Amino acid sequence: KGTPHRMPPTAIPVPAEAAQDFPVSMVIDAKDDIAFLLSKMGFVYMFDIHSGKTMFRTRITQETVFVTCAQNSTGAVFGITVRTGRVLRISLNGQNLVPYIVNTLRDTDLAIKVAGRLGLPGAEHLYTQEFER
Repeated sequence: KGTPHRMPPTAIPVPAEAAQDFPVSMVIDAKDDIAFLLSKMGFVYMFDIHSGKTMFRTRITQETVFVTCAQNSTGAVFGITVRTGRVLRISLNGQNLVPYIVNTLRDTDLAIKVAGRLGLPGAEHLYTQEFER
């Protein structure tokens, strides 16, 4: 299959209020090449597996998600919470991802690569800017 893909370790951007938090599960969305990391305190992180960069982070529950699995056909991730047994479905919001990367993360390089690879909207003006350079 070729040589292994290597990248340097990347710090997980843990918010200040979750300094004691730690990962409990990681599921790979092979359809979109995204890694979903779920933490003990209920945060979900989305990473681009080609660069290792964090694309999104939010708290989805106050509970720990104790079991997860991928749905390969859609790229979604399912999880079940510990105390209440709630089933959570986490998936990529393709319409908003590239604008979020551009406007919030201010990472135009990542936005262009993700938009191009996944065919997502939101990077049209970035392509023009790159072309005019």
